[in-house]
Amino acid sequence: MKIVKNFDQDKLTILSGWISKLLNIIFTFINIRLIFDLIELKGFGIHSFLLSFLPWISLLNMGFPQVIQNKISGLIALNENHLGILEKANKTVGYLLLIVILSSSIIAFFLLKSSILSDFNYILLFLVLFIMGVCGVNEIYTKILYSIRKGYIANIIIIINFIFVFILLKVLYNLNINDISTVITTYLSPYLLSFVLSFIFANKYFKNENNTTLKCSLELKKSLSFLLLGILSNIVLRIDYFVLGYCLTPEEIAIYALITKYFSTVSIFYSSILLVLWPKFTQLLTTNNFTEINESLKYSILVGFLIITSATIVLILFKDKIFFLLTGEYLSISISICLFAAVYFMLRILTDTFSTLIQSSGKLKHFTYFVIIQAFLMLFTHLYFVGNFGLVGIYYSLIVNFLGTSCWVLPVIYIKTIKK
Repeated sequence: MKIVKNFDQDKLTILSGWISKLLNIIFTFINIRLIFDLIELKGFGIHSFLLSFLPWISLLNMGFPQVIQNKISGLIALNENHLGILEKANKTVGYLLLIVILSSSIIAFFLLKSSILSDFNYILLFLVLFIMGVCGVNEIYTKILYSIRKGYIANIIIIINFIFVFILLKVLYNLNINDISTVITTYLSPYLLSFVLSFIFANKYFKNENNTTLKCSLELKKSLSFLLLGILSNIVLRIDYFVLGYCLTPEEIAIYALITKYFSTVSIFYSSILLVLWPKFTQLLTTNNFTEINESLKYSILVGFLIITSATIVLILFKDKIFFLLTGEYLSISISICLFAAVYFMLRILTDTFSTLIQSSGKLKHFTYFVIIQAFLMLFTHLYFVGNFGLVGIYYSLIVNFLGTSCWVLPVIYIKTIKK
């Protein structure tokens, strides 16, 4: 009976995740158009550049979300009490928020020296960075909800966030407020509400899971392993905007951001599956159920490939109309750049799936070594390809790196170190 209940909750989480992703696509298109109407192409380039810091500032969660999720999922798989983790998680959140405040105040001081952020004052830039840090800390409560199979609650909170972002941008549009710093700060502000809601529901539903307490510890060593992995992964996946900011103009960055936004928005349907797979993989690994793991891998990757293929066909057929709807302008974007982007996101489906599996095991030693090597390769190839080929060079670099490393190394790590 419990298995049936868990299966139903997993389906509900995936379904609600897809609904939230569909709404994400709709609101993303609408909100990008509003942003373009408010701050135009150059402002959108600045907006994209600043938001590229979000994954980095989010790392101020110090890797605790993954540790907490793996801990809870493992205890559930063994039918052991797990309520004691909640108290530790809440205390950890408090300490992390203090770190976010301190770090944001320091980072804002140095970022103000960048000419590209000349429209910001210190207070607004600090607020933007603080909200980004809160987003990272909020992952702790999101992971808790997914661990106890209440991920649909997290998806509902995401939907609420989309709605508030749209409402606030619409208010700015109606009031004709087009200051770049104000628009970007307003765009991020609803994430504070998301944090409050996640805290409330994670505490409510987690306490309902068990009525007794358990003394347990959140292992700092493991959290630091996830933190290091997060830093290295950001170098691999997020260094692109820093290189583009060095080599290209804000307008070219905006075009790259639009193409990336299109595919990343579509591929977040797949991220809903990965969010459910993480705790599931942890439980299956705990019981050494590799047959079901392999079936889940095959099915998930196939679904991901179909999603990206369908999105690519739509983009090729309606490219000009899609980008006009997004920006209100006819942009000169070649089909070849779109196809290279599609190939990259296809490779990401494969690598993200195996990455999720490896991280859910908690065995990060070989994975971390690999990501260190890939991070250095990515930096040098980005500089070379973008410097010599311009905007399309970023996709050359990404494809070469993923084909030469992640696409075969991650499956080998799974087979040799986890499945062994």
